[in-house]
Amino acid sequence: MTVGAPVTEPLRWLGGSSPFGLVLPDAAPTPSTMYAPRGVCLTDSAVIAADTGNHRLLIWQSSLPEADHHDADVVVGHSNMTTEGPDLFFLPTGVIVTDGRLVVADAWHHRILVWDSVPTASGTMPTLVLGQTDLTGVTEGCGPQQFYWPFGIAMIDGAFWVA
Repeated sequence: MTVGAPVTEPLRWLGGSSPFGLVLPDAAPTPSTMYAPRGVCLTDSAVIAADTGNHRLLIWQSSLPEADHHDADVVVGHSNMTTEGPDLFFLPTGVIVTDGRLVVADAWHHRILVWDSVPTASGTMPTLVLGQTDLTGVTEGCGPQQFYWPFGIAMIDGAFWVA
C-alpha cells in the first residue's frame, strides 16, 4: 500500500458476511456474528466489540485475529456464545480499556460496568457497577450517582467522561 493512498478494503473483517452492506443475524448468535455493534476497543492483547443487538461483548484474545470472520475467544454478558437476549447487558455500547481495566457503558441498564482486567474466560462478572447500587438495579436518573442511557465513555487526561 502506498502511504497516503485511500484505504478501500478493510485489513480484517470481524462479524458475519454482509453482501450489499446489511444482513440481519440469525436468531441465535454465533462466536463470529454480531448484530448492530456499537463500540470497539483495540489493545495490545485483545479486540473487544460491543455486540449491542445481542447484548454481549465479544473478545478476540490477540491484537488482531488472523482471518476474516474469525470466532471470538470470549463472550461477556452470557455464559455461552449462542445465548440471545438481555442478561448482564441490555444494549452495551461504549467500550474502553484504561489502566488495564475494561469499562463498558450498559445503556438500557443505565450503568457503567468495570472489570479489573480484560476477561479471559466467558461469563466473567464485573468487579464494579457505577450508576446502580448493584447488578440488579436498572433505575434511570440524572444525578451525581446515576445515569440516563450512558452511551459513550472515554478517559481523557485522567478524567472519566460519560455521554
